[in-house]
Amino acid sequence: MNVMWQDGISFVELKANASAPPGHRSVARSLVSVNELIFRKHLKHSRFRAGLDQGDWRLVEITWPFSIIGLRKRVRGTTQEAALRFRLDRYPLKPPGLDLWNIRSRKIVEAPQWPNWFDISVAALHPRLNVVGLVAYTPKLLEISATIARKLKDQDLESWDPSGDLTQCLIPILHNYRFSSQRRQKNGKTHAVGHERMD
Repeated sequence: MNVMWQDGISFVELKANASAPPGHRSVARSLVSVNELIFRKHLKHSRFRAGLDQGDWRLVEITWPFSIIGLRKRVRGTTQEAALRFRLDRYPLKPPGLDLWNIRSRKIVEAPQWPNWFDISVAALHPRLNVVGLVAYTPKLLEISATIARKLKDQDLESWDPSGDLTQCLIPILHNYRFSSQRRQKNGKTHAVGHERMD
């Protein structure tokens, strides 16, 4: 089975089974879940494609049930990228799981190393638009959890729409990534601050 790439989206190329008798060559097909088929179909939707075309994000890989997407921003003439790993085993019925991802080491970035924009995204979007994986306790996580609890109490969060696609959580995270250098969270509220290095 060969994995091909077309416009940044992977797909499986069907390949003849060489072990079949001559004249009876079968086609080897990979077993793909309904969830994965839906996700791959959603990658062709106009909202996701527009983000690709505008350079807002790129699809790094799909290794089901995970998909890695790189968020992009321009800073002083250079492109910076941060990677997110989405866990999609319950997609599209439930919000995706979310991890900050290090592409080079192929490991999850632990909570003490989360940049400010990711803290803000977790506090704003968990658990209605994404679900963050289990991470070791830190004082930072206690603060984020308190913010989430207040938002849940006040019903101050959007809800996941099973008929939508990944962009309903991807777009707000991108917004935080691009503009967090001018914002800092304090006591559950966002305040404007001077420029700070985030990457």
